[in-house]
Amino acid sequence: MLRYDKIDRMIAESRVYRKTFASSIGVTEQWLIKFLRGEIANPSSNKIEAIADYFGVPLDHLFDRKVQIREELQPLSEHNLEICCLNNLIKEKERTIDILLKLRRRHG
Repeated sequence: MLRYDKIDRMIAESRVYRKTFASSIGVTEQWLIKFLRGEIANPSSNKIEAIADYFGVPLDHLFDRKVQIREELQPLSEHNLEICCLNNLIKEKERTIDILLKLRRRHG
């Protein structure tokens, strides 16, 4: 379910006028007000994406939804996280080597 209250709070916290926000996502202020009241039955996915893009959040952030990883996939998810961390370590190691080589050339 779309969290209209959350979107309204995000607009308020960003200290942007509703009219300015509406214009930046390609809608009128009247449409935005109706939308935030839940009076727009089926807002288009393009408009929901525009809201998420404006705030730099994933679409799921605008919905009342929690994703549960199935138990049989949990080890796979943890494995992927470990791979990601290891890849980051490799990149950092390569960056450090590049820095050291540059320093060696300067002082070498």
